[in-house]
Order: sequence, then structure tokens, then C-alpha cells
Amino acid sequence: MKKIACSVVAAVLAQVLMTGGSRALGGVSGPWICGNEHPEVCIVYGRDIDEVLSKLVDDKMTDRQKAIRIWKYVMTHIYHTPGLSEELRKPGDVSVGVFDAMKMLHCYGSAICGQNADMLSAIYRRSGLKAVTRNIGPHECCEVFYGGAWHYIDGDMGGYITDRQGRLVSGEFLAKLPKAERLAMHGNPVPAEDPHYTLDRFSRLWSGLGRQYRFTRGVCLHSMNFTLRPGESLTRWFDRQWGPDHQYAGLRHAHFRGRTYVRRSDPARLDQKTKADGYGIYSNGEFLYAPDLSQKSYAEGVASSRDVKSQRRSPRLAASRGGAEVVFEQRTPYVICGKPAEGTDVSKPGATGGAVVTGRAVGDVSLSVSRDMGATWKDFGKVSGDFRVDVTDHVKQRYQYLVRFRFAKGAGLDSLKLRTRVVLAAMQLPALEQGRNNMVYTSSGRSVVELTPDIWSSKAGYEALIHPLTKNAKWNDSKKAYVGAVNQRAPMELVYRLAATGAIRRIAAGGWVAPFGRKPDCVAQLQASADGGRTWQLLGEDTGSGTWYHAVQFEGDVKGGPKEVLVKLVTGARKTFPAAWRQIRIYGYYDDPSTSPVVITHAWAEGDRERTHVERVRAGAKRHTYAINVGSPLPPKRRRDRSSANRFIRMEVPVGAARR
Repeated sequence: MKKIACSVVAAVLAQVLMTGGSRALGGVSGPWICGNEHPEVCIVYGRDIDEVLSKLVDDKMTDRQKAIRIWKYVMTHIYHTPGLSEELRKPGDVSVGVFDAMKMLHCYGSAICGQNADMLSAIYRRSGLKAVTRNIGPHECCEVFYGGAWHYIDGDMGGYITDRQGRLVSGEFLAKLPKAERLAMHGNPVPAEDPHYTLDRFSRLWSGLGRQYRFTRGVCLHSMNFTLRPGESLTRWFDRQWGPDHQYAGLRHAHFRGRTYVRRSDPARLDQKTKADGYGIYSNGEFLYAPDLSQKSYAEGVASSRDVKSQRRSPRLAASRGGAEVVFEQRTPYVICGKPAEGTDVSKPGATGGAVVTGRAVGDVSLSVSRDMGATWKDFGKVSGDFRVDVTDHVKQRYQYLVRFRFAKGAGLDSLKLRTRVVLAAMQLPALEQGRNNMVYTSSGRSVVELTPDIWSSKAGYEALIHPLTKNAKWNDSKKAYVGAVNQRAPMELVYRLAATGAIRRIAAGGWVAPFGRKPDCVAQLQASADGGRTWQLLGEDTGSGTWYHAVQFEGDVKGGPKEVLVKLVTGARKTFPAAWRQIRIYGYYDDPSTSPVVITHAWAEGDRERTHVERVRAGAKRHTYAINVGSPLPPKRRRDRSSANRFIRMEVPVGAARR
């Protein structure tokens, strides 16, 4: 029975993974807004880390200059906070937290010492510098390698230390010094040319140095690319919008800084004391998707359907014959949050308000939700008439979900709305300043298929998504290695399927691997096949850090631009040890030109008056520039004074008006 059940799920998944429309019926792929960047103080924006780095560093800089510049960027955009974790792990496995730099920068805007070091080292490696996370007693920091030596540089309350010659020292250098000399070195950690950076608690790091380790745990992998369908909007507020009600997580005994290490007047920090134990990180973003079910453009939000037709009369979405089914999808690059039950945090049962499905049903319609790309479904019963179903508890701390409706002939839907509240880092929003503000809107013209296989919860969950071409792999009920090799002397190959309505141009993948025992050497590879597994293209290779667990990341362009591709993750390539997987992320970027207009709204306050600026971007535009005037201009020397009265930025794709 299990094999039959898994084959049925796999058949459903084959349809579900055909995600995203072609934008032929309308929609906008990869919308992004930048403006008011100040590279001189490391305030720059980008939808991916490569865009950020292009604005921060260049080939004219020395490696030391690059290292300090990137460190300043992290110091400018990240708060100190307790460790962040997501439910994408086994319960109690505290070693697998948030390890993706893109999530920390764009979703949370905060990190604890080890996660900050993972983020900083991942950005360094992306820039071409070798970098690792290391421990110094109970603290974890980053070390970057250049000039033939390691250099300690800490993005979380530590800074960097120079010797008498002005060189950045390493952890080993500090460990060899007498304690008194170590403590004496913290007196002037920041050079005079950087007076806007402030460091605290510096001396506490050097009260004792135990055994030191180096490892790589961070990646720059998570995709901030998203797509707005006709009838969908994304509103991003600069301050907590629903606090203290909606939050990502309550953090026990939390210590938050009142600001980042750079003196920035904006935006407001998104934490606040609650009735729950500790602090919470609060939601300040909302996706609203309300397709017109009587128009064909509703199909842009559909992952799969069977025997369904759109019509002008009621029901707007009806069964063309008995046993109709339609699956709508919602993906967000930001993490889904919710309002916790009284006295708890959002990770506990009872969270509400974060993901709500509303609409009007005609006749009896069944509703179910999947949080794992169709591998499993949770039944929410039958709905009829005006309905409201809160699915927060099932999809919280995730980034996408599917909503499935089933109905017989004569029944169907007249309307539908998906409301999804998320946490995003307001530091990444282009805040308006007093005076003239030059803004730039761009569309990448690509959508993304994201796959995060559930390899942690159960063997059935692992088997539901795995492809039959997988070799030498088994699921383990272990907190150390979720999927390991059957034969530890042969490579392990995990194979997954991705499909899209456009040409898949690029694949990025990675995660955490865990070598067994004292055999840390592991070469991991990313391969792709466009012919069902007959031939394979090597897209990338990563050796990690050679420690007992580490992160790997690879990406590459897919030849030919197929609409369906098999993705193979190999550990133990080149006769190395087949490390086990603890986390897996796969992103497929495919061609999806924007065809709809976009309405952009900026809101702010001037004194007691609320102001808005509405900008309309023509259908299909890849780039659009515009200006917003706020109050009277400031003198140039005060140009960095940013308005604390920013309210929100909204992007909306209206129904209809798509360019054919």
C-alpha cells in the first residue's frame, strides 16, 4: 500500500510542480524597487547578493578593503537577536537553524553571533574570498582569508582587531596572547574613518579562549524572486503592522539591540515585548491574491486543474463534468507568520491570521492545503456560501503552500482570496528621504520554482518527492543525518524533478551535509538532465569546509532551456565520502516575461498629513524610473538624513489589461 500511495502522490506532484503561468494571461515576474542608495555608507539594495556586491566592491579594491566593506554592509543591515530557527528540521534539532544569508538579510533582518558569522562568511565566499565561521569560546565569529593569512572579523558586536602594524589579526594570534594583552587590544577596534560604526561588549569576547573550530554553514541561496498574478498585491510596511498580535516567533529571554551597529534613524525595529515569554519578530508584509474567476487570467494562479471551466455566470469557476479539481498556489520569498495563541509563541499550536482563505462557494466544495508541494494534504472540510478558513497553523514558518478545491458538477466558486502575512526586513526597503527621491523599478522577466523536500519529518515524506533514479540513499530517523548512503563507499545520488511553463535557464541548489564519523572529505555536485536521465550536465561542485557538518551551494545554466529537468544532488563524488543530507533547497529559474501593468504606491507622513504617490508602470516594462518629492530639499551635507515617516510600499497587478 505504501508504494501505491507514494506513486499516487508522485503523479499528483508531477502536475503540481508544473507551477506558474506563462504570463500570457497577465502577471509580472521578478518585480523590484530600488532607490536612495548610499554606497558611501553601505546602504545599497538588490534582489540577489550578486547585485548587492556589484554596488559594494570592485576590482580596484584590495582584498582587505573588500573584506571591511562587506563587513560594514552586514553591520548596517542586521540587528543582534537570539538564534532564529524554522520548522524545516526535526523537532529538537537545534543545530539546524536559519543558515541562508538571503533569509537573514531580507526576511528577518537579524541574527545571533553564529548565524551572523554564517551570513558574513557566505557573502565573502560569494565575492571570491575564502571565509569560515569559527568559535571563540562561547562566541562564534567569521574569519576571512587573504594575503596568505586568516583575519578575524566579527559582524555581531565584535568588529575586528589590528596589531601594531595595522593588520587584521586572526583567532590563533589572539589565542596565543596573554589574557591581559588580549583585553588591552580592544580599546580602539574601529578606525577613525568609520566613526558611524559603534561596537559594544567587545572585551567580553576575550575573557577566555577554548578549543577553536572552523566550519562553513552559510549559503547565499534563497531566491527573493517572486511573481504577482492579476488581482494580486504585495504591501510592505516599514514598521510592525500588526504587533504585538502577529509575529514570526517568540524568543525566550531575548536580547534585542535598539538599532543596528550603524546609527540609522530608520526604519523602526520589528521586535517588541509581548504577553508571551520573551520578544517577538513581527510581521510587516502582506500578499493579497483575489483573482477574477470569470476571466481566463485566474489560471495564472493555478498549479493544476482537472475538468474546470471559467464562466460569467455563477458559479464563476465550475465543473465541466463530475469530479472537478483546481489547485491554487501561493509562494512568498518572505517567511509566513501568524498570531500566536495566548501565552505562547507562533511555533506552538493555535497560531492564526497568517494565512487565510476566503471566498464564496456554490454548493458543497471541499478544501485542503499542502505545505510540501503536494506530497501531503491536510483536509479542512467542506465550505459553502461565504467562507473563511484559517490555515496559518499548517503553513506558518513556510514559504509556499497549495490550496486545493474539489467539487461536483453544478458546484464551484464565485470568488476567492488568499491573504498571506509575512515577515520582511524593513532595512531592505528603499526609504523615502526629505527632498527629491529617484526610484527605479525593474522586472527580471523570470519566475522561480522552489523545492524544499521534506527529508526530516518521515520516511513517507522523503519518498513522496524523490525520483526513481535516486541511488544509494536511505532515510534515517536521526537528528544528525536525515538522508544517508546505504553503501558508504559509493556516491549517493538524490534526484528530483522540476517543471515549468517556460524555459528553465538556471538552477541553484544546496543545503547542509553531514559526513559520518571522522571522514569529513566530501565532494558534492549539482547535475541536471533534460532527457529523462540518459545524459547529465555538471552545473556545479562544492567541497564545503571538510568539517563534521557544513553547507554546500552550487548553481549553473541549463543547456537548451528545457521546460522539464531532473536535478541530481551527489555527495561522495570523485571517490570521496558520501556525506548525508540535513537540508536541501532547489530553485529553478525559468523565462516568464512580464505582460501586465504594475501600480506602485508609496505612503509616508509629512507632519500630521498622510501622503501617497501612485506610479503606473506600463505592461511589459523591464525598467521604469520615477521621482517622488517629500517636503523641501535638504542641504547636501544632510542628504543621508532619512525620513522616519515612511509608511509602506505597495505593488499591485490589476485584473485584465495584460499585453498580448
